[in-house]
Amino acid sequence: MAELSSFPPDLLAAFSTRHGEVEAEFAQLVAQGLEPSGATKAAAQRGSRKAKKVLADDAVRAAQLDRLTATGWTVDQVRQLAARPPDRPAPPLTEQDIAALFDRLSTVSPARWG
Repeated sequence: MAELSSFPPDLLAAFSTRHGEVEAEFAQLVAQGLEPSGATKAAAQRGSRKAKKVLADDAVRAAQLDRLTATGWTVDQVRQLAARPPDRPAPPLTEQDIAALFDRLSTVSPARWG
């Protein structure tokens, strides 16, 4: 999913735990001798998925508030982030901008692409 552009990475990370679970399972599978491949990553995704719990709305709100508080944020601070106007897109590129970009990219050594 796309991240909210006005939300700082530390706040997003506090609520995005799935990636870490998959990475931990992947590392464990590789340590057990499996190849570090796409198939192993898929196995890690399947193997680390826990059964979903159905919680009452109040329990969900309490858990989210606990996590938010643990990160040092308040509900009002998050509301202020959400209320920010979206970033405006950059103005369109001119022909001169495109030519300068092309010149810059065409002079970069392929060894520096990695």
